[in-house]
Amino acid sequence: MKKSHVFLILLVALVAVLVAGCTTQKTTGRFIGGDKGLEISFIDQEPPNEVLDNSEDEFDITLRLRNVGEASIPAGKIIATLNGVNKDDFSLKSLSAVSDDDLERLQKIGDKVTQPDETELRFENAKYKFDLDASFDVDMRADVCYEYMTTAVVDLCLKKDATRRRTGDQCQINNEQLQVDNSGAPVKVVSMSQRSSGSNKITFTIDIQNVGIGEVFEPGTFKDECGINEDKRDRVLVRVISRGDVPITCSKLNGNEGIVELFSGKRAIRCEIETDGLQDIAFLSRVNVVLSYYFKESSTKPISVVDSESF
Repeated sequence: MKKSHVFLILLVALVAVLVAGCTTQKTTGRFIGGDKGLEISFIDQEPPNEVLDNSEDEFDITLRLRNVGEASIPAGKIIATLNGVNKDDFSLKSLSAVSDDDLERLQKIGDKVTQPDETELRFENAKYKFDLDASFDVDMRADVCYEYMTTAVVDLCLKKDATRRRTGDQCQINNEQLQVDNSGAPVKVVSMSQRSSGSNKITFTIDIQNVGIGEVFEPGTFKDECGINEDKRDRVLVRVISRGDVPITCSKLNGNEGIVELFSGKRAIRCEIETDGLQDIAFLSRVNVVLSYYFKESSTKPISVVDSESF
């Protein structure tokens, strides 16, 4: 085979690989899904692996934040706080930074998914100011708190007389495993079930779980520092929204909305629907469960502070 032909074949193969790498992900179903909100990482060499002491090395500390879930994050709702380092020792103006940009959610366009939106948070002009007698290592940790939301969708089976079967029923009232679809996020509705609890009453149970690698906090917990607030930890705002005028009352909520506390990252909520105003033949009715919260995750970068006189 001629060299020109070989080159042409290789060129075509390379173009095919590049095009495949740029093609957005394909998906089916109501949501894209996934168990993450933000992806958090340090930019390469910001900070560097080694820095000199005695103010001889000036460097930036930069975090890359990519929204790989299905909730948008408004500007000011991502807070990063550095831990493991002393602010004054490293000549930092502040250990916390707040986002200035909106981060758009992943979206489905046809059968494809958009690329993750991203931004950076930067701590500028850091330097270790003291003259060391010996080098030392430190793990620089960035704690990142961000406001997020999950939408779960389920179709409940409803009818006036929940205990009576009719020939024209399109679904079954008693169902221990309803099909639940969740938007991509670290807190989810992991299961739902429903049953008749009287001739004109249907009970359904919502099981919520933190499936991400991080901690959950009540909405509004963090303003300008990603820290610790034990009173707001493991708390989620839950809203159960029906289509139309179907009335929903939940035991742990104020009607159909309220803050619930997770135990070991989980919580079950029981809700009831009065069905005496509904039609006789069973039908499917859409219900959305919306979870709102702050999520806290961390990323760590080891660095060495080197005694410059040892060189």
